[in-house]
Amino acid sequence: RLYAGLSGLRGPAVLPAAILGGFSGWSLAAAVLVSLPGFVYRSRGAKLEPRFPLLASSLATRLFAGQPLAQALLDLYEREAGDLPEFLVEMEYIASSIRLGRELGEVLDEAARLTPSTSLRGLLASLSVAARTGTGVAEIVDTLLREYLFNVETEIDRVTNGLGALMELFVSASVMLPIAVGVVGLLLVFQFGGGAPGWLNFNTLLFVSTFILVPMVSAAIIVVADSMVSRVRI
Repeated sequence: RLYAGLSGLRGPAVLPAAILGGFSGWSLAAAVLVSLPGFVYRSRGAKLEPRFPLLASSLATRLFAGQPLAQALLDLYEREAGDLPEFLVEMEYIASSIRLGRELGEVLDEAARLTPSTSLRGLLASLSVAARTGTGVAEIVDTLLREYLFNVETEIDRVTNGLGALMELFVSASVMLPIAVGVVGLLLVFQFGGGAPGWLNFNTLLFVSTFILVPMVSAAIIVVADSMVSRVRI
């Protein structure tokens, strides 16, 4: 189609059109290449968040058992990498850096900047501070895990309340709307004696409400409900 369009041009107009087409294609390709890494990064963060409690609880178990933080992180990587493959990038980076003898606080800070998971970033940043002070490591992990679970519970309650309101709206629209149409139809019959204009005809109102308004309201409620539920990741 581009060739056919260009073939219809004559003289000096061909070169500017070709340059404009090439520039548009290059701009589109560049925009895709620039936005793709960010999209992949955010998508990976969305996959990590629901698995965070498993990682945090496994680490907390080792810390409460008396393992030092560095040893607990190494043991977590060696024993849990197969069960938590989503965190393989972060765990492998931390484990390899510890084996190289790097300072643990610095390693955890860099891993916190690396991960797209908000919860894991907060955990690693807190552990970095604890690694430098040497106190409260196990308590930090336990506190952050409890906070994460509390936030999930709060979000579930909020979504549940919102879904209840949507269901009430759905019932009202699907039940009350036909009743309202029936009442309006009767009023029109009494008002016009059966000779109402076409757009005020009872059959027209019934058709519009049953086959247009109710499906549109139902579809909108389903979309909103799906959007609300998809925000909760367990």
